[in-house]
Amino acid sequence: GCAPCDAGTYSQDPGADSCTPCDAGTYSTATGADSASTCTPCEAGTYSAASGLAGSCTACPLDSYASEPGSSSCLPCPADQTTSSTGATACEGALGCNNAGRGCGQCQTCAVDGRCVAVEAGLCSNPTQYGSKCVAGVCR
Repeated sequence: GCAPCDAGTYSQDPGADSCTPCDAGTYSTATGADSASTCTPCEAGTYSAASGLAGSCTACPLDSYASEPGSSSCLPCPADQTTSSTGATACEGALGCNNAGRGCGQCQTCAVDGRCVAVEAGLCSNPTQYGSKCVAGVCR
């Protein structure tokens, strides 16, 4: 007898020898699928680079984003922007010092006698918690 198509694939022809993989940018958890409509586009902020994905799409890594559903790759953020978490749908402006542990190697002077202290490369500490911000293009 015929075996049902694996998750991530489908066959529109019941007697076909092989199944067709879902396109990159989509995934399917259904087995025995009989049409491409069972291939679900990856949500915005996620991607699937390979075809035939069974399971869920991968969240975009830091410093990249996917604004539209159905992405086969994530786009890099411009040099002066970043993302605060994985799975972003857009990039943000440069982050403040020590924002979620991701700061910058070089800080601008903080207001009201606050002082940015370089803890280590890529991380700043602002002990007085005055408004500090990163130099554009440095916060990665």
